[in-house]
Amino acid sequence: MHPLLVAGGFVLIGAALSQNRPRRRAACVPGPKTPLARCRAILQVVRPDEVSAWAQRAYSCPIHGTTTATAQIADLLQHWDIAYLADRTDRWCSPMATLRRRAGDCDDISVLAVSVLLTSGVDAWVAIGPSLDGKSAHAWVIGVDPLGGPFAMEPQNGQIYWGGDLPGYRKELALGPLGCARWDAREDGWVAITLG
Repeated sequence: MHPLLVAGGFVLIGAALSQNRPRRRAACVPGPKTPLARCRAILQVVRPDEVSAWAQRAYSCPIHGTTTATAQIADLLQHWDIAYLADRTDRWCSPMATLRRRAGDCDDISVLAVSVLLTSGVDAWVAIGPSLDGKSAHAWVIGVDPLGGPFAMEPQNGQIYWGGDLPGYRKELALGPLGCARWDAREDGWVAITLG
């Protein structure tokens, strides 16, 4: 069982799964449907090594008025000018694929944001869940910043919600190389998804 990371009310898996990363690195993978398949897919597309130069540049040149790595990365996301582009067929793309296209949907931009945050020392995951009215699904970023604590981030505009959830959505999955989990509303906490 993976050790748990507990911070500010977030309970997330804290064991690195990078040893399970496949060797072949496709730019994009088909959008998986089950939680286990999503966990495996996220290991293929979250790639901090692809964006380490971007993250170092952002973190080595502090943006006036920001105090956390998360705030700096959120500001950087706003300035990258990555357009929202809905997939005709659901697929998840690597950070470099999204940067090269200068476009992506919510899961692509979330993968990019998580990759940069991980490089900057922030524990981060792609969160997936439905809108509160049940009419749509969405991907966003959740994490724990070493200075700012737990957060949710809308990657399409860089808006950070410190200590809270993304308004209008219900979290169901947290996916990333630090571990994968599903939200258990009865337990009011995260439950590990094992790769078994």
